[in-house]
This record gives sequence, structure tokens and C-alpha cells, in this order.
Amino acid sequence: MINFSQGELAALLFYSILCGGAFGTVYDIIRAFKMLCGVKYDKSEEKASVGSSVLIYAVTFITDMLFWIGVGCAAILLMYSSGGVFRGMTFLGMIGGFLLYYFTLGRLMLKMNRKLISILK
Repeated sequence: MINFSQGELAALLFYSILCGGAFGTVYDIIRAFKMLCGVKYDKSEEKASVGSSVLIYAVTFITDMLFWIGVGCAAILLMYSSGGVFRGMTFLGMIGGFLLYYFTLGRLMLKMNRKLISILK
């Protein structure tokens, strides 16, 4: 087992939190693209027609798969940087960073994306 100092473990936790925040940013970019393609994030918005709903499902599937492949690769690289040892704090840090972004800046970005998309359409 590889021994790490407390400073190295703190740095790993910091990087995992930053990585989670970066995932949130990428998720918002993907969410804006999906909104341009017609995906609705509000239940009060009108329903899409059947023909466009197939496009919406395809766009959602492809973008979500690419997002999760990227998250998986980043998690593997982050674990590799810690000596290839599975550390729960790495995943907790990434989840915590994502949730921190999602519930703070993510909500603001969603509002801004809705206004921008309505202007563009």
C-alpha cells in the first residue's frame, strides 16, 4: 500500500472537489445544448411533438453517455494520480464538488441559459 502524507491527501481531496465542480460546468454546457435541441427542464413547458421527441431522446442519450464516459475517465485518472488506490474520499469529493456547483452556480446558469435560449429562438 502506498503511504501518503496528510498534505498529499488534502491536495487529492481538493483536486477531486475541483473536478466535481468542473463536471458541473460541463453538465451545464451540455444542458444548454440540449435546451437548444428542445429538451424541456420545466414541467409547465409545452410538450414536444412525436417526431421531435425522438430527436430529443437521441440527443439526451448521446450527450449523457458522453458526459458519463468523461466522468469515468476523469475519475480513473484522478485515482491513478493517487497511486492507483481506490479512495472513497476521491469520489465523495467529486460528488460534493458537483453538488456544490449544481446548487449554487448551477441554478444561476440554468436561469441564464433559459433566457439566452428564449432570445436565440
